[in-house]
Amino acid sequence: MPTRVRLICLALAGIALVTHQSWAQKSSRGFHPVIPKTWDDAAMATLEVPLADPVGSPKHVSADYYYKMPVRPIYKEYPIYAPDREPPGYLEWLKRQEPVILWGDKGHGPQLVTREDWIKAVEMVFEASAQTRDGCPGCHTPPLYINNKLTPAEGFTPPPDAEKKYDILPASVGTDPNLALKTRRGTGYYKVPSLKGVWYRSMFGHSGWCATLEDWFDARRVRDDYVPTGFIPYGAKTYAVKGHPFGLGLKAENKKALLAFLKSL
Repeated sequence: MPTRVRLICLALAGIALVTHQSWAQKSSRGFHPVIPKTWDDAAMATLEVPLADPVGSPKHVSADYYYKMPVRPIYKEYPIYAPDREPPGYLEWLKRQEPVILWGDKGHGPQLVTREDWIKAVEMVFEASAQTRDGCPGCHTPPLYINNKLTPAEGFTPPPDAEKKYDILPASVGTDPNLALKTRRGTGYYKVPSLKGVWYRSMFGHSGWCATLEDWFDARRVRDDYVPTGFIPYGAKTYAVKGHPFGLGLKAENKKALLAFLKSL
C-alpha cells in the first residue's frame, strides 16, 4: 500500500494541525488540544526491520529536517461540473480567479479557539483534494462522505463488461469477503458506506465484529489473538478483523482528533 495512503489520516489529523498549532497557542483561553509531533526520530527508528546487510537498510530523514520542509497550502476550491452542466461562462470566470490560500505556513489559517473550531479545521484538511486526493475522500467523498461506488471483495474479479454497467473502484480494502462471495445474495462487491451519521452506529465490519468506532480503529483488531467486542464466530475465542487498515497506525492523540471529526458528521 502506498505510503501516502497509509499515512493519509495521520496527515489529516496531525501534520497540518501540528504545523499550525501556533494559532491555538496564541489564545490565552479556549480549547487547547495536546498535539504530538508526527515525526519522531526514536519512533521512526522502530518502523523498519534492518536488512541482513545493514549497509543497505533505509535511513529516514531527521525530525529537524522534516519540520523544515515547506507545508503544502490548502487553497479555496470551487464546484466541479460535468461539461454539459456548467453554468454559462463558468470556466472563463474560473480562469480569472486568483488562488486563495485558506491555510498555509505564512500567516494564513483558520481560527482555532474552541473545540468546534478544531473539528472544522480537521474537516478542512479532510476535504482538501490537493492534500488527500488519494486518501479518505477517494471513497468517503464530502459532503455526503460517500462516492456511491462498489468495491470488489477480496478474491473476486469483476467480469470484463462490469465497468460499463457499474461504478467500480479498482481496488479492494481487504475486508472479509464471505458475505459478498458465499451467501445467497452475494454479488462479489461491497458498497462504500457513507460516514454521515457514523457517530450513532455500532457493530462495525460486515458481520459486526467491532462494537464501537474506537474498536474499529484499534490496531490490535487485525491480529490473530484479537478478541472482537462485537460478533465472534461460533466456537472461536479470538478472531482477526482484517481489512481497511486506514487510520490504524495513528497515535492516540491523532486518533482522538479523527474520531472527534467522524462523530461530528
